[in-house]
Amino acid sequence: MTAAPESAWHRYLWLTPRRVGLVALVWVLAVVAHNVVYGLLRGLFEPGWDEPVFFVAATILVPGYFLVSALYTVATLLRRRAQR
Repeated sequence: MTAAPESAWHRYLWLTPRRVGLVALVWVLAVVAHNVVYGLLRGLFEPGWDEPVFFVAATILVPGYFLVSALYTVATLLRRRAQR
């Protein structure tokens, strides 16, 4: 089902199967990048230091985007169904 653009945000928030796979891939890459960067730089910093950029991407940004997109997609589908 192809959706007609309803707002400027529709292009970025509408979830398709391809975009769901892309979000999952980005999440996995952020987790791997966090572990790789942390492992490579761990000896340069004090104990307890953690690499924050990829950690925040993997734990807050990517899941947050997915949640907002999922809610937008469901709300749009329900609104269209109610208009029929």
